Amino acid sequence: MQRLIQVTAAFHHLQRKNPRGTTRLLQAALRRLEPYPAYFGGISVTLLCSDIQERLQALNLDEPALGLAPPRIRPRRL
Repeated sequence: MQRLIQVTAAFHHLQRKNPRGTTRLLQAALRRLEPYPAYFGGISVTLLCSDIQERLQALNLDEPALGLAPPRIRPRRL
C-alpha cells in the first residue's frame, strides 16, 4: 500500500512543480515495488514499474513535467 501512496504523492509534487520531490518519491516507490511478482494484490506490478521508469527517464531528460501522465495501475485480467 505504501508504494502506491508514494506514486500518488509523487504526482502531487509534480502538480506543484517540484520535480525533485517527484523523482525521489518515484525512485522510492520503484525500489519497493521491484521485489514483487508480476501481479500482486490484483495489480500489474510489471506495468506499474515500467511506467514509473518511463516517468523517471522523462524527468531526468528535463522533459516538460506537467505533461507526464500518471502511471497506469491496472488490475490483472482473469
